[in-house]
Amino acid sequence: MCFMNGVVISKWNPWRSQPNPVSRCQIRWQELVALKEKKFAAAIEQFAPNCECEAHSISKYSVGPVVDNEVVYRLVTSPLDIVEGATALNAGISRDLATHGISTYRASEHEDVRDAMIRSGVGLAKDLQKGRFYGFVKTKVSDIRALRDAAGQRPCVYDDALYHNRRHAAIMMHAKNAKLKEMQLKLFKLFEKGFTPIGPI
Repeated sequence: MCFMNGVVISKWNPWRSQPNPVSRCQIRWQELVALKEKKFAAAIEQFAPNCECEAHSISKYSVGPVVDNEVVYRLVTSPLDIVEGATALNAGISRDLATHGISTYRASEHEDVRDAMIRSGVGLAKDLQKGRFYGFVKTKVSDIRALRDAAGQRPCVYDDALYHNRRHAAIMMHAKNAKLKEMQLKLFKLFEKGFTPIGPI
């Protein structure tokens, strides 16, 4: 049984192929993608406040909404995200929270996580042409959604799957100034706990 923010939403197998009904959230999300919206987090929050679109598939390639008991991984491929020596994270890893979101990968229970992350991380670094694979962060979706700023706002985790990456999910939160820095720091500390250094490769 799966939960989202403490509410039962369905019995759901994340890796069973199933059709996705087109929701208003999916339509708006695709509009923002087509417009190349730079302030994505603000635009989706204005459209559907308080993470409303988390409960709906926002990508036609998704296997379903991201639920609390899932685990997500963040591939560390940028030198901006790592301290010298590549043994620890830099706070910059959470910098994209309030823009286009922090990219993560939804876990599959049927694979060796370390090997899968190395394959994906090295491949991504090559695609970026300027990155190297330094390691990965593992964290629970419920722990991300449990974070709160002083006003009670929290990050959202959306199932923005891509054609070539159907496990993709984005962490976003519309915030500014002190509130943004506060949540970026909280996410950084959460990521620190789940960081496994690998490279650089």
